[in-house]
Amino acid sequence: MKIRSFRYENRSSGWKTDWIELNGFNLLVGASGVGKTRILMALMDLKDIALGNTSDGVRWTLHFELNGEVIHWEGAFSQSGQKSTLGPVSEPEPSTKVPLEFETLTVDGVQICSRKGNMVTFKGEELPVKLSPTTSVLKLLDEDETIGAISKAFKNRLMLASAEPESFYSHITPLLYPHFQTLESIRESELDSLTRLAMAYQNQRDIYHQIVEDFRSIFPRVLDTSIQCKFNSNITVRSGQFGETQASDLGFYIQERGVDHWLHHKQISSGMWKTLLLLVDHYLCANNSVILIDEIENSLGVNCIDILGELVNSDRGLQYVITSHHPYIINNVPISHWKIVVRKDGVVQTHMPDEFGLGSSKHEAFMQLIQLEAFTEGVLDS
Repeated sequence: MKIRSFRYENRSSGWKTDWIELNGFNLLVGASGVGKTRILMALMDLKDIALGNTSDGVRWTLHFELNGEVIHWEGAFSQSGQKSTLGPVSEPEPSTKVPLEFETLTVDGVQICSRKGNMVTFKGEELPVKLSPTTSVLKLLDEDETIGAISKAFKNRLMLASAEPESFYSHITPLLYPHFQTLESIRESELDSLTRLAMAYQNQRDIYHQIVEDFRSIFPRVLDTSIQCKFNSNITVRSGQFGETQASDLGFYIQERGVDHWLHHKQISSGMWKTLLLLVDHYLCANNSVILIDEIENSLGVNCIDILGELVNSDRGLQYVITSHHPYIINNVPISHWKIVVRKDGVVQTHMPDEFGLGSSKHEAFMQLIQLEAFTEGVLDS
């Protein structure tokens, strides 16, 4: 999956974007409060819509690529009349159930389905059965091969790298080992980051060592790492198709220089843990995934500079959309990947550096950027 461009409007909150065009690696830079985070929120809202949720008053158009095909998806939900606000990325506001006004899905120029009110047309024929008026066709018709692939892409290939650590626990790891022996099966799974890392440790040690090598390059005092499971004989857990099994606590352990005992991952710093999770997502997510990271320096600290090159130069078709206002981060990303976020007449826009005549060298461009009113104030004149 690769997002080419999108436009988003939330009529209930009064927030909207102009066309946002995205490349393989995108660093959104701009003044605080200008809308960088909300661009990520808009994409996550579209994911929620694709998976069957309602978004009050939202209108959208999205162009993206999947499996060599160009897909155009657009639609709009009715507005309930209730005012809404947009909270933090990690805490989306629950939506009021409102019907879709319209929705269309086109693949390589051929319309697959469309709806207007209660009328749904699928592959040129009007469906005789009334479908839920509040649920996207991407969810309602996901048994179709084409639509199912699109729905799965939103579920498994569009992700937000959280600023908060994921669960410290996995209770079913030993049972999973035989089911995720190949690297592809691990990457295509819906397992949490810690469990995917355990699968790699058990079945794909080469990729595990690559993750650890990058981790140790950022934190050179780490001498060695290990993953261990400790069984809890008093607890059993059940997980879908894998049935019931004895519970186990999964631990990622590090050995640090000058420390005479191994440290469990709950004992390491928050920055180390978050960095590890980002590396796991980078190496063990599905090919052609879209990864969103909000304020990367706040999540990981300036240590993350050391892995920016790895993210920029990914060879697995990964697409990154990252926000930052930290000078060290901006100055360590090539100018061609900058997107300057501004507001014009209340509409969020992104602009390429050459639109402001920034210098050709990275240092010169950075010095001009931090003096640019559009960057410091985040507003363009009408």
